[in-house]
Amino acid sequence: MAGSYLNVRIRRVRIIQDGVSAAATYMRIYIVRLSSAGSGGSSQTPAPMIGTDGSSGATAMSGMTATGGTTVVVGRGGMGLVAAQPINLLNSWEWVADRMMEAILVPAGTSNGIALQINSLSTATVSVDIDFTETSF
Repeated sequence: MAGSYLNVRIRRVRIIQDGVSAAATYMRIYIVRLSSAGSGGSSQTPAPMIGTDGSSGATAMSGMTATGGTTVVVGRGGMGLVAAQPINLLNSWEWVADRMMEAILVPAGTSNGIALQINSLSTATVSVDIDFTETSF
């Protein structure tokens, strides 16, 4: 979720499989815009890329049981999940705002955000990294 005063610009989303699935399957991924915060998850503290940067006004959660109010899908993708070792970097999915594409803008305001909706996760575990900047414009 965005903070009270600064816009959040999502630059990169990366999902990596780090635990095997009970059965090989395809995991569909949706990046959705939120109009209200989710609940039932664990709070995550965004870490600055440069150690001297101040703390973020944005907030984050993982493992939500309710995603909050979703409004529109702003990105989508998918990846295959394996049921046996080895797991490698091919078991990953990445969305990047390159120079030809704008970042996903989350307007300032604590009721604005994004969520990743993932289906067909089975028993696999994944790690998610999201790179973002906060701007006043």
